[in-house]
Amino acid sequence: MRLAHFYSGLVAFLLILLMLNEPVGAASEVLSPGEILTRTVHVTNGEDINCTWVATFTQGAFGPALVTFAVFDPSGDEILNYTSQSLTRTIFTDTSGDYRLRWTNIQSDSVTLTYYINSFPGFDEVDDFIDATLLAVMIGVVILVAVVIIITVVVLGSEKKRKEEGPAPPLYPAPGFQQPVGMPGKCPMCGRDVESQGTFCPTCGARLK
Repeated sequence: MRLAHFYSGLVAFLLILLMLNEPVGAASEVLSPGEILTRTVHVTNGEDINCTWVATFTQGAFGPALVTFAVFDPSGDEILNYTSQSLTRTIFTDTSGDYRLRWTNIQSDSVTLTYYINSFPGFDEVDDFIDATLLAVMIGVVILVAVVIIITVVVLGSEKKRKEEGPAPPLYPAPGFQQPVGMPGKCPMCGRDVESQGTFCPTCGARLK
């Protein structure tokens, strides 16, 4: 019995903390015997409802403070009916509109009902977000692979062209080359006329001796 009161007090304490953080979605009400409390939560497409509540006897009576909790969808159909002293439940919705949450005090004494209610994106919106993230990652991978392929093609093309053109001609004549003395000749590099006594080609700068 004492353990049940301890857990009820702990849940009530946590709900009070939630009330401090979310004053709109949390509250505490005293219900007389047979009294009904109704709260309306509006949800849009893809949202679900999170509801946590605990009931305790206002005057300190012994035993569990049982209340009946029911939920009705926008068309008025009852989708949940539960009798307990406390409950933490995610209410999955499939249509947009106003959902009614109703508590009924079935005790002969007054009870204090402390509750916290909020709506949040459901699994459909989370799935859409995950799909969009995966799509963005896939697009990024495709772009990265395309860039790598383009760079590889450019590098290989440059190497192939360099091999086809062959090595660059030397800037100096082959060993043992000697320009004939006393008569004009041709530069072995550019083919332009050079003086027989010249040391460097005046056109391309190649060494003649």
